[in-house]
Amino acid sequence: MSAASSDVYQLKVTLSGSRSPIWRRLLVDSGTTLQDLHRIIQVAMGWQAAHLHQFELSDGVLFGDPEEDPDGR
Repeated sequence: MSAASSDVYQLKVTLSGSRSPIWRRLLVDSGTTLQDLHRIIQVAMGWQAAHLHQFELSDGVLFGDPEEDPDGR
C-alpha cells in the first residue's frame, strides 16, 4: 500500500520591528492547523508561549487569541 501524499508548504516567518533581520524558514504539512502552526513557530523562534501572535489571511481575516493580550488589544 502506498502512503497518502500530502503537500508540504515552505513558510518564511519574520519578526517585525527588529533592527537586525530575524526569521525562520519552516516546512509544514498542508494539514497543519493554525493552532499547530502557532506551536511550531514558538519552538522555531525559541519562545515559550509568552509572545503574542496573529495570523492574517489573504482576504484580511485575522486569527489570534485576544485572551493572550494583557493589554486587551
